[in-house]
Amino acid sequence: HKQGTLDLTDLYDIPSYLDATKLTDKLEANWFDEMKRSPQKPSLVRATVRTLGWTPLLIGLLLIPISLLNIIQPLILTFLMNFFEPCSTMSNWTAWSLAISIVCIAFCASFIGHQNIYRTILLGLEMRIAYSGLIYRKV
Repeated sequence: HKQGTLDLTDLYDIPSYLDATKLTDKLEANWFDEMKRSPQKPSLVRATVRTLGWTPLLIGLLLIPISLLNIIQPLILTFLMNFFEPCSTMSNWTAWSLAISIVCIAFCASFIGHQNIYRTILLGLEMRIAYSGLIYRKV
């Protein structure tokens, strides 16, 4: 800020998993393999799946606990609502534990949801880098 201009030393280093050369080389090798495998109808989707591996599936599996937590939270809330009925036999300790569990479930669902979004964005960034590099090489 004091210098008024930016130098290359002011920029952060790119993480190794976002290296354009490595990602483009991997996608290009898988594309050439796909062209050899089926010369009439090569599929960019299959080449991309082989490039990315199981990562999209594992990211998608993060949606399962989020869904389960989002189902469980209102169920616990219905049990907690029984505490506020007249002549309720529920103890204060049980009501507090239900309330705390609702907060913990909300926190866990939020944490896992943000991890899912973050990893999805990173995966999209990797795909974009690989596709851009492949198009750049083609041009």
